Amino acid sequence: MTKRVVGLDIGSHSIKVTHLEIRGRGQDFDIVYYNERKLEGVSDPRDEEGLRKAQLAALTSLGSLGIFEGHSVVTAMPASQAQMRTLSIPFNDKKKIEAVIPGMLDTLVPFDTSELAFSWFLHDKKLASGEYMIALAYTRKAQLDSFLAFLGEAGIDPRVVAFKPAPLYDLFTHQHVAKTDDLQALIDVGHTSTSIALVAKGELVLARSILYAGFDITRHLAGALGVSIEEADKIKVDSGQKHDEASVAIRTSLEPIVRELRNTAMQAETLGFGRLSQVHLFGGSSALPELSPVMSQDVDAPAAVATQSFLKKDLREGMSLPIVAASLSFALLGLSIQAKRNRFNFRREQIADANGRGASVIRQERRSREKAAALP
Repeated sequence: MTKRVVGLDIGSHSIKVTHLEIRGRGQDFDIVYYNERKLEGVSDPRDEEGLRKAQLAALTSLGSLGIFEGHSVVTAMPASQAQMRTLSIPFNDKKKIEAVIPGMLDTLVPFDTSELAFSWFLHDKKLASGEYMIALAYTRKAQLDSFLAFLGEAGIDPRVVAFKPAPLYDLFTHQHVAKTDDLQALIDVGHTSTSIALVAKGELVLARSILYAGFDITRHLAGALGVSIEEADKIKVDSGQKHDEASVAIRTSLEPIVRELRNTAMQAETLGFGRLSQVHLFGGSSALPELSPVMSQDVDAPAAVATQSFLKKDLREGMSLPIVAASLSFALLGLSIQAKRNRFNFRREQIADANGRGASVIRQERRSREKAAALP
């Protein structure tokens, strides 16, 4: 018996889809399909209306190929619409934790917690204080409903809606060839957002998204050199490590990403996970020649762009790990969604559609359809 899990990465530059085919009841799989559809007509990715229109067109075009039908789709909330916090708590009883989380959230967010969809997991590691640590991600229910409705327009009903940076953990734990307990960072520098995930001792320690990435680097470069965005984009790609004005400007533009990583690594060290030992870089903007040396120097840990050698599995022809990392990590999360360390799924307890059906009803209906389709 085989089934497929689909990782769907909805970006501001392109849409990427990765299919994993799972064999039997285990987690052995093959990468059987990949597709990327560039967004058309998006001159400014910060224009939400124009971006959504282009994304919907690309999703609809991909959907017409039948690549979402009958499969478990895993995607993530937009980076601007979800956050993660770490909280300490004196007990590890999961029912008690579930009961007190709304009250704890009341002290963290400026709106009623009844408006939130949240997902959490309990760390195995105790803090030095003797308390337990929980990782909590949350989004507003209205934003989740809007996102699901948007996907519904393209005929997509995802099984999992994750917190965007967190599935990088799955990429690391499932596929990284070198197992280590040391604190390591996985950074996906995209077009308009950067995902940061810190892992150590087999756990996701911290995860962050910042709304600063390749497009912002291009804008910074355009301003520094007095050229157009289009010209700056060409210069950025060809800058190399030459000590010219462009390279200096790019190095300066990387500071927000470096600063966020540095602060996140310091928090992890304070929590008792040790010093950062390695930085793995992904995303289209990871190709910047300045990124690895700047990161290595400023966070005092070796940084390098991840390649095929990072993975146990071979990628399909035409796939590049930095580019496919998000969609692949989403699909890998789909393999382990029932595992003890299931990271985050905002759909778990959230209303699944405008008709009021709960997520459990949606799952039962999907199972019924799959069983019916399997009948001779």
